[in-house]
Amino acid sequence: MVIQSVSTNAELTLLDCDVEEAGLEHLFSVLEKVHLRCSKAQLLQLLTLVCVGSERECVRRAVSLSHAVGGEVDLSHTVLDTQACGSLGMFLEYSEGLSELDLSHCQLTDHCLEPLLPHLHKTQVLDLSNNSITGEGAQLIYDTVTATTSTQTVRLFNNKIHHSELYQGDERFQM
Repeated sequence: MVIQSVSTNAELTLLDCDVEEAGLEHLFSVLEKVHLRCSKAQLLQLLTLVCVGSERECVRRAVSLSHAVGGEVDLSHTVLDTQACGSLGMFLEYSEGLSELDLSHCQLTDHCLEPLLPHLHKTQVLDLSNNSITGEGAQLIYDTVTATTSTQTVRLFNNKIHHSELYQGDERFQM
């Protein structure tokens, strides 16, 4: 209620807080008014709550969360399963102006990448290092990223990519 009464954007820091899912649900009504600083676990919880309710509500939540987190999303060292990637994909669909998306050390597979692929071009720096992405998944990432000019850097270190010749001519890719 306090945040709703504030006329300017406020910073909301949840880093040292234990917030139950019901409490996070209430935050969606004020996320457009705050710059959110939260743990990776809390961000993951919020992402899973994005896809709750009607399609219109999901879009509203995705836009609100995108506004609150700003231009950088760091989920590194967070295990992302297919469901979490689906929620992240919905979030990315309605995000604009992402400067960095760090999904390193998330145990991502080619299958987990599927809901993310259409939206990966929206970020300037994309870190997918230290996952389980194969050459097939890397090819799909390459096709997605090369179709746009907004992505400046893609990190694919320590994945299951055995042939990197395709990426050697493109300075955006770090293998």
